[in-house]
Amino acid sequence: MFELLHEKLKTSMQESASCTIICYGDSVTQGCFGPQDVHPTPLDSYSVKLHSALQFLYPEKVINVLNAGVAGDTA
Repeated sequence: MFELLHEKLKTSMQESASCTIICYGDSVTQGCFGPQDVHPTPLDSYSVKLHSALQFLYPEKVINVLNAGVAGDTA
């Protein structure tokens, strides 16, 4: 799946300077990780980690990663 995203980002870099990715899902997407994590923060969510990794790999591109996770919901 990352190979497809990589190809899209490479192609879109020539067409546009920005990219927006939306992460849909449940509490895991939102950033809640269960009872052992008493105080999880939004900075612990995988969408934040994804954004950091993509900005590192594509520093010349404006990448927006939106977290649309809702605890108790399903994708």
